[in-house]
Amino acid sequence: LSIPRDLYVENKKMGGMRVNNIYFAAKKQLENSEIAIELLRKQIEEIVGMEIQYYIKIDFDGLIKVVDELGGVDMNIPYAIYDPLYPKGETGFYETFFISQGYQHLDGTTALKYVRSRHTTSDFSRSERQQTLLLAIKEKAEKVNILSNKTKLERIYEAITEKMETGLSFREIAKLAEIASEMDQGKIKN
Repeated sequence: LSIPRDLYVENKKMGGMRVNNIYFAAKKQLENSEIAIELLRKQIEEIVGMEIQYYIKIDFDGLIKVVDELGGVDMNIPYAIYDPLYPKGETGFYETFFISQGYQHLDGTTALKYVRSRHTTSDFSRSERQQTLLLAIKEKAEKVNILSNKTKLERIYEAITEKMETGLSFREIAKLAEIASEMDQGKIKN
């Protein structure tokens, strides 16, 4: 389930703002990432009407590392994307991002640009691309036998530890990976 980043919400502690700003505003104001994540988790629970028991927050570099550790991912790109205003790091400048329609092998940097680009498509198509990438990561992890190989999974976990925050222990992540490897992708709804 993807929540549109521009969804305006009234947060009890932070006031009215876009949902994607809750974590950053709370972290800046409270100087505590765990409390900021907890505020965001509670807000998401209100939006979807169900309890959120677990979370993983991964930054852009972490996503790049995961994809690269897998040796890249293969995806069918349903339409070409041309984005002349893709952010160039944290510089305030832009670069052009282009990806052709069709079957592509994406490294981590290209995968991030593909799911992050937003100037030539809608937030809904961006969310769809993000969900598709997550499924491609799952498929690749299964293909290279990472989900059932605790040693390989641990290597990826260690490679991205400094790039993520989670309420899950490694043991819980390994168990969820085992469950994911047995999951019928045809039964996943989005």
